[in-house]
Amino acid sequence: YIAVDGTSLTVCEVNRDQGWFNLMLISHTQQCVVLPTRRVGDLVNLEADAVGKYVGSLVGTQIMDRIDVLEQQVKQSRMLAALTALVLAAVVVKSFKK
Repeated sequence: YIAVDGTSLTVCEVNRDQGWFNLMLISHTQQCVVLPTRRVGDLVNLEADAVGKYVGSLVGTQIMDRIDVLEQQVKQSRMLAALTALVLAAVVVKSFKK
């Protein structure tokens, strides 16, 4: 969770590489808070959930390490699949030449 200008929100999407995030406001919330009056580029007060920060600091590195391992495994699987496809194609071509 995150609070923007005092309004507690659930973040819908985060792009860490580009440094942005998206959030949604239901109609009732939009009518009761000042956030909808802000324009792109306006300065706002951001507050992260304290429990979220704590949990993030405890497991953040472990999760990122695990994600890195999984991404490497996916890469290796894709490379193996491509290599297998090349070998199969070579076998098919060889069998047609006979």
